[in-house]
Amino acid sequence: MDSRNTNPFRSLQANASGLFSRILSRYGSEMSCASGCSSCCGAEFSIHPGEAALILEEFTGLEDAVRGSLKESWSRNRPGTCAFLVGNRCTTYESRPVICRTQGAPLCTSDEVTRTKRITACTLNFKGGESLPSNPEDWFELNRLTELQSVAEHFFEKTLGIPETLRPLLDSEKRIPLRKLRDLLARLP
Repeated sequence: MDSRNTNPFRSLQANASGLFSRILSRYGSEMSCASGCSSCCGAEFSIHPGEAALILEEFTGLEDAVRGSLKESWSRNRPGTCAFLVGNRCTTYESRPVICRTQGAPLCTSDEVTRTKRITACTLNFKGGESLPSNPEDWFELNRLTELQSVAEHFFEKTLGIPETLRPLLDSEKRIPLRKLRDLLARLP
């Protein structure tokens, strides 16, 4: 089943991209984010199965020659970076996870006990944190984003179900490591 229209992560991705674009349009002179910058792509991490399903759908929908080219390029990926990063470019940019769509922008974490907020951003942006926006409309609220992702994942699992192809990749937290996902895609015809 093609979940592009019903997968709730599609909406989260679109909303995250929209907010990031709005922040970039307001603070572009304070931000270094641009095509080819991969300073935020240095970690290996795992994603929700719903997001992995979107990457799988995008990949399987590509022409054979494009899939072959991607597989070949992945063999040049540097260890310790995102599994889909090649030559400082994301090879799954259109279906990249929500977390990737927030990087570089101001990120707000809230401590519910102390009722404090901490705003951070990529060290290349906002003069290393000195000029971070003070307007909450210009931040990604990470606690809220995590809640929305949990709701989206619950909906995805109950209505669409985790594709059988992805089930063997699940880790102990029911997430899919990007490197395992990339390796699966590289084995597909």
